Amino acid sequence: MPVKSSTSRVPEEPAPVRPLPQPTLGSAEFWTAGSDGMLRIARCADCGAYTHPPLPRCRSCRGDRVTMAPVSGRGVVAGFTVNYQQWLADFPPPYVIAVVALE
Repeated sequence: MPVKSSTSRVPEEPAPVRPLPQPTLGSAEFWTAGSDGMLRIARCADCGAYTHPPLPRCRSCRGDRVTMAPVSGRGVVAGFTVNYQQWLADFPPPYVIAVVALE
């Protein structure tokens, strides 16, 4: 009977590849804003209010000078759920959906 080495490993399954978003003209800035590693959230240049998901107009003052502004990336998880429903064929569950209150 062969002896198993304590260093032998069971081959791991490759991690699923997360599907990439298909940006539109209205959402492209949001999807590309973090390409340099900095988290950005839509912010109104008129009143300073943050809005997520990003909209073409500010929810607070209705101004149209909304741009992607850098934020610290720190925050507190306000709530979460673990999703077990498979919505996309190439993205198997489970995965976490979270609401995060940014600093």
